[in-house]
Amino acid sequence: MAEYETICKELALATKKLEEAQDQLDQLDVLKAKEAQLRKDVIKYTTRVEDLTTQAEGVVKEGEFMQKPVTVAPLAAKVEEARIELDKDPAKVRQNRMRAINKKLQGIEKLKAKDGPLDEEAAKKVKTEPALRKKLAALERGEDPDSDAEEEPQGGVELPSDPAERQKKIKALQKKLREVEALKQKGGMLDAQAKIKRDSEQHLIQELSALESGASVFVLDEAALFAAHKFELEKQVKKLQKKITQIAELKAKPSLDDDAQAKVDGEKDTKKELKDLEADVAKMNEVERKRVADRLGWEAEKKGKKNGKK
Repeated sequence: MAEYETICKELALATKKLEEAQDQLDQLDVLKAKEAQLRKDVIKYTTRVEDLTTQAEGVVKEGEFMQKPVTVAPLAAKVEEARIELDKDPAKVRQNRMRAINKKLQGIEKLKAKDGPLDEEAAKKVKTEPALRKKLAALERGEDPDSDAEEEPQGGVELPSDPAERQKKIKALQKKLREVEALKQKGGMLDAQAKIKRDSEQHLIQELSALESGASVFVLDEAALFAAHKFELEKQVKKLQKKITQIAELKAKPSLDDDAQAKVDGEKDTKKELKDLEADVAKMNEVERKRVADRLGWEAEKKGKKNGKK
């Protein structure tokens, strides 16, 4: 019986470790799902910082040019002062923003309660309700939405509102992402079905990110999907190119261990896999060139019509 007790304790420990490992993998999937948005935010706010810095310096230079020097503290000191002010009472700032959004929502409810059709301006305000409620929900969770501006309504896929259903969908997407990752780690030539699964990764990531953020509607960002997917394929291409270089170095050695010999023996398959991946990247580049060409042609045609009218 003592042995049985010991086995049960070890089984409980192993089960616990398994659950902890799975939880960490799920968290990793969540962070990975946010990668595309975080990269976009870095680009967005880097540009914003540069623009605002230029504007601030421009104000000072304009004063000096007009011989009316502007007496201000150094820019870095003023920015730090403003950051301290922002951090003083975030709860109060959040409450003010929530109050402003609630006021807009109350106005929308009044418009919806009116008899008869709404004019264009009123109808536009009513259509902003989902975006406003999304921002309000984010503020209530203690998060900071990008802007308080009333977003234009967008088309998309409605996400489940029931918490249990949302969690179920989140777990299903995480499982699919783990399958895609396993497929990528396995390597080798992929058939058409496997490629479809591989190419679905960025779509899954965006949808998971929408669910995690509390969005009620999922709108696919085609540009971000294309860029992220191309980045992933090019990363795999570089990995295979490096592997082929290593194989060439191994072939020059007088003797090899079993692992090194297996790599050399697999050179033909590795080259096939690389060629297949390079073909996939080439197809993506061709699609992008056509899209840009169509766009430029459309703009040129539009410009020509405009000049023709003149």
